[in-house]
Amino acid sequence: MWSWDRSPKQGRWTKVPRQLDGRNASSTNPATWAAFADALAAYRGTSDSAGGTGERSFAGLGFFLGDGWSGVDVDGCFHQGSMTALGRSLLERFPTYAERSPTGTGYKLFFRADLTSALDALGLKTGGKNTVLDVEIYTRGRFFTVTSEVLAGEAVADCQAEGERLVTELLAPDIEPAAPKPESRRATAGTHVPPAGCDVLRLMLENPKNGSKIRALYDGEASAYKSQSDADLALCCHLAFWFDKDAGRIESVFNQSKLGERKKWTTRPEYRSRTIAKAIASTKDTYQPRARPTVGSAYRADAATAPAGSTLEDAAHEVCIPKPEEGEQWNDPFRLARLLVDASRTPEGHPTIVQWCDEYHAWETAWRPVPDSDLDARIARHCREVFVADMPARKAAAEAASDGKKELKPPTIFPVTGKTKGDVRVNLSGLVNHPDSGIDAPFWLWGDESQRVTEVVAAPNGLFTIGDIAAGRGPFEPPTPRLFTFNALPFTVPAEEQSEPTLWM
Repeated sequence: MWSWDRSPKQGRWTKVPRQLDGRNASSTNPATWAAFADALAAYRGTSDSAGGTGERSFAGLGFFLGDGWSGVDVDGCFHQGSMTALGRSLLERFPTYAERSPTGTGYKLFFRADLTSALDALGLKTGGKNTVLDVEIYTRGRFFTVTSEVLAGEAVADCQAEGERLVTELLAPDIEPAAPKPESRRATAGTHVPPAGCDVLRLMLENPKNGSKIRALYDGEASAYKSQSDADLALCCHLAFWFDKDAGRIESVFNQSKLGERKKWTTRPEYRSRTIAKAIASTKDTYQPRARPTVGSAYRADAATAPAGSTLEDAAHEVCIPKPEEGEQWNDPFRLARLLVDASRTPEGHPTIVQWCDEYHAWETAWRPVPDSDLDARIARHCREVFVADMPARKAAAEAASDGKKELKPPTIFPVTGKTKGDVRVNLSGLVNHPDSGIDAPFWLWGDESQRVTEVVAAPNGLFTIGDIAAGRGPFEPPTPRLFTFNALPFTVPAEEQSEPTLWM
């Protein structure tokens, strides 16, 4: 049997194996285990140890692996009602009994095999986890919770050979073939050329938010990651966002990168499909090109009269940072909205403005709603600052466009009108909106998206669950813009065990 227990060390609820009398059981001590009939009776509250009261003391049943019984735990393989490619692949490879996990987001495989020799070859004792794929395999010394929610198979089958192969695939160190000369790899860093004509790829590699990091991965730089496989997954996740979760396009672009030249990627189609499927499953939003508003400008004619090889954008690039992107004018609402988001980013490069449920929120010491009047004032102030900062570059661009042949009227600072603020606001929504369909606050804006967060309240001294507040415990995380929650308290929550919430709530 097992029951839920909050682990102070891990800061979360864990599944703890129990004996019939409620004491902790051990996955390595068979003396603490029980027969299925006895465990089932204890779970139902009908055993002698439970007093025959019918009251349940345990959350569920579990199975200890060992003595020729092995198992595979596949996490997070159900996405939006369908199974990932990795989940389907493992079910096909192992024609044995499989059932849904207690969380409903994964499944477990049970099969007959002794994987000791395969694990010994890797220096492992009981098994291990591939953190990139979220797949674990064990042959002993492990406790698997069970649900009886059958997913596949009618009986436990012998899968010795397949189990040994999976051990090697999941847990073997990622060893790369030695390069002919270390200097040759350094010489090519930053010089790998993307496929010609790939506009989305160009935008991905040049975007100001994280383009430099993606570019490093694309050029084969994996030193920031624990393993080459982690780097492969990271690049696939970026590609899943920018290429709308299209597995074919993800693989095609990856093949053009330096990471795509690795032997493991080129010779193991199953590894490619698993990595891409994992990236797609973990990607929520995708890049969607937006049509930019057409804004009239007196300088459109000036750009047309510029000498060959010289454009308004080229002149601006020399004297103004950031310059308007291709197709943008100086007072383009999309440009102004993008600069507003960029100016409000954290040191890590993440925005501190969010639109959720048609309401804007800004990060200060916590996420707080932004009244319409405050947002309009902020947009107006931002636009004025940008228009003033652009003046030297605009004047230089105008002079370059005239080429001394014709005296042009010097540019003036653009006015900030009601239409300007409204257009910027529309474009701002497209940049920072998180649709409420299918997502409930709180949710991770960036960070550990696999960690479930529910009933979270933000206070100046940190993030608390309702249970933390009721029990007088401290915050489970310091104040952070990583987690969006709209219910911010204006006061500090006491964290002493002696405090009673009713005295201060």
